[in-house]
Amino acid sequence: MSVVKQLEILKSWLETEICPDFKFKPANDDNVDETYPYALVEPNVFILYVPPAELLNGEKRAPSICVQFTDASENSTEAVGTIDVALQFATFNPGVHVNYNSIHDVNEFTRNVEGWRDVWNLVDRVMWKIRNTEVINGLRITKEKGVKCAPAKDNGAIPLYYPYYFATVTFTAEYGLAQPKEEIRHLL
Repeated sequence: MSVVKQLEILKSWLETEICPDFKFKPANDDNVDETYPYALVEPNVFILYVPPAELLNGEKRAPSICVQFTDASENSTEAVGTIDVALQFATFNPGVHVNYNSIHDVNEFTRNVEGWRDVWNLVDRVMWKIRNTEVINGLRITKEKGVKCAPAKDNGAIPLYYPYYFATVTFTAEYGLAQPKEEIRHLL
């Protein structure tokens, strides 16, 4: 099965086609008050799991997109494989920073729960990109099976993990299976 290859294709696509268009606040669990150091970074992209903080070498767990799959299968008769993809999105936003340094020499921070907009702006862009993309480096998005999105849920409810916000996009894709030359050589 080519699961690893398909996940790597999607990771590369997200890193080149989505992430450069976004800048979000990096996660900082130690400080979410007015002294929170304002910065913006591109989302990281991980495959299958978001690593524990101690294994990230200074990178942040959020903002991020984690490329996962829920199922994969291959049909050797039709030489096609399918993979059900789940993109897990995470953003971090403890509140609004207002910076008028150039005019008023004022830095203000207001805590709020409006950070959900960050994760949904990212989801909206990915959904739009998927709607307008047929094939990603040999991986065909099977639009006829639909593309779904949802907020993170816990026991059916949408929890608030302030200052983190989570969402998911799911879709199915298919890819061709190459036949080994030695298996078909006698047919030539």
